[in-house]
Amino acid sequence: MVLNARRNGLGLQVVRDLTPDLPPAYRPPRACDDETLICHGIIYAFPVWEISSKTGLILLYRTNPVTGELVLNRAGEPIPAGQVAHADLARPDARPRIVYDYVGQTIRALEVREAEHVEEKCWADIRAGRAIVIAEGEWDKAERDRREIAAITGMRPRFNKEYNENNRDRIEIWRQVQMRHARDDALKRARWIPLPQRTALALRAAELDVVGAGLDGREPRYPLSVLGRALAAAGRWIWSRPVARRAGLAVVAGSLAGPTVAVGLLSAGWPAQVAGPAGAAAGVVLTAATARKNHRKRRRRR
Repeated sequence: MVLNARRNGLGLQVVRDLTPDLPPAYRPPRACDDETLICHGIIYAFPVWEISSKTGLILLYRTNPVTGELVLNRAGEPIPAGQVAHADLARPDARPRIVYDYVGQTIRALEVREAEHVEEKCWADIRAGRAIVIAEGEWDKAERDRREIAAITGMRPRFNKEYNENNRDRIEIWRQVQMRHARDDALKRARWIPLPQRTALALRAAELDVVGAGLDGREPRYPLSVLGRALAAAGRWIWSRPVARRAGLAVVAGSLAGPTVAVGLLSAGWPAQVAGPAGAAAGVVLTAATARKNHRKRRRRR
């Protein structure tokens, strides 16, 4: 219901208006729902370290150790000098080069979309920097699509699928995952898995934690909880049987008497070498005497 404020002598009072609530299915249209809506759009590209389309490893090219510039052959092309699983493994005489293998569009902040790609894309481990803006302006969806397609056609990124089918250098998504696993294996790290699977595993782990803690309405099943339940059950069993209860009380009385006697002797000036054993002996004697007394009572009752 819609709430209004009405002033009276005591101040503001909240009252209910007669206007009914809007149905749950109704909501204002979002920017992405209206293709004719003109809003700020960005066409961007991701810089990544160039990888081999066969192995998925980062390509190294020969460089001048002094200047760091790429050494070119007679055809003006860089000279391959090896492959590594991570850009940090490059050498002074060989380094990777940056290419733009993914192009996209967004109507949100570029940092938000960039963070999403880092979280969900298998090629996030070979990013060479922040996403760059190719073009931005006030466009409708058709214009954004047109500009994105133009950027994909011109830059020929290998990781894009849509609008990129005619690119012979395009790497299929399933193959990109295999390449990521090759880099993971080379670096001896856990293999990358897609975000939905990671989410499912995280939810399953959280569910097991809830079940293990007993927060699902069942009894806790952690080891310490099980041990506590076992000790409590043993205590109830002992207390329900007179003989076992008296024996337990005798042990407790003797355990408390020993330290008490030892402390008393130490306070009276007895040496520790004598007070300790004397306290222990007193505890044993008290335990035995209590047990004997309980035994006599039991025989008399018979």
